[in-house]
Amino acid sequence: MKTYIVKVALRRTSPMVWRRFRLSGETSLAAFHYIIQIAQGVEHKNVWGTLLNRR
Repeated sequence: MKTYIVKVALRRTSPMVWRRFRLSGETSLAAFHYIIQIAQGVEHKNVWGTLLNRR
């Protein structure tokens, strides 16, 4: 089974906020989205809508 290392960083933050994940190749996009939310401490919120509205 393949394993991927993925780094997720939030733009326009100082200092930079980032997390690194080791994911199974079988991880779904929905599961990855949930993992990002938990790791960044923003469970059950519409992170993408919030970030897009800042532009």
